[in-house]
Amino acid sequence: MKYFFSSESVDSIINGCGSELNVFSIKGSCPLLKSKALYEIANEASNNGLSCEKFLSPFDYDKLACVYIKGKNSLIYDSEYYTSGFCETKTFDIDEIGNSDVQSKRIAESETKKNVFLSCFAKEKNTASILQKENDYLIMKYISKPKILNYILRFISRNKFTPTEHTGTSSVRSLSAITAWGVHCLYETVLEDCNRIFTVSGKIKYINSLLISGLAEAFVQYGYDVTVFKCSLTGEAEHLCIPALSLAFLSDNDYHTLPYGQAGEIRCERFLRSKIPESIRFQTVLNNEQIDDCIGKAVFAMFDALEIQNTISDVLFDKQNENFANKLQPMIIKAVLGNN
Repeated sequence: MKYFFSSESVDSIINGCGSELNVFSIKGSCPLLKSKALYEIANEASNNGLSCEKFLSPFDYDKLACVYIKGKNSLIYDSEYYTSGFCETKTFDIDEIGNSDVQSKRIAESETKKNVFLSCFAKEKNTASILQKENDYLIMKYISKPKILNYILRFISRNKFTPTEHTGTSSVRSLSAITAWGVHCLYETVLEDCNRIFTVSGKIKYINSLLISGLAEAFVQYGYDVTVFKCSLTGEAEHLCIPALSLAFLSDNDYHTLPYGQAGEIRCERFLRSKIPESIRFQTVLNNEQIDDCIGKAVFAMFDALEIQNTISDVLFDKQNENFANKLQPMIIKAVLGNN
């Protein structure tokens, strides 16, 4: 199963597994080798019949940033994306057994340039998030939460879902991300678990989020394990998957247009308490135009960062790959999968 990398997803895994989790960090200056190491681990695990969750890099979703092997309860991540506070994290450093001259002036300068572009990306993304939250605030008092709750209860009753004996669990993942190639959503991941898809549609994202959050809580209370997919921009609930019921709710908007048919559509304007004044609608439209502009700038900044990252890989890959393949790769696979 594939997701986009997010710190919240990794935190969700760590918090859910606790001290039983085996955590590994892969360090190094060559991004391509770190992704290669993660792919090798995932492939070996799959060959051994183990289920994996793959977390894609927001730079380039052909690359991996993290792998979680469920059967081994092992989490392996690229240290560029995450810093674990887990006390027993084991670290593998590609630079230590590769070419020793990796901290050359050229690499250092490239890293500095990349960080400048990443700072621009973070700034634009943060501005877009603030504008979206302003929209949420403007719309908030016009939303009827009792209507949302009533719909959730009627949906559960109408579909004859019955409570189980235990409370379910909720995990967090990211299905979408602002990448170097635009905003991308991994709908195929949901299709692997669910064949009954409901579209949550409407121009007001905050209503969609309230509905998704409410549905998630209701199904957890009914004893079902759920996966909540958070928005990469605001961190609000955006999609929901209940694998045991083969059921999912996917938000549909300008950036996440569903490419296939669905079981039904839930129009979220039905949950308004009263009509939104034209002045408020006009302000949210202006904010949305600025959000689009910020996301566009963020994409270009991420693309520039990706080009720098590819340059670093070009400089280091040939120098380090042979030692990596002969020494570190077998060492990592043995440590992670326990092939003694």
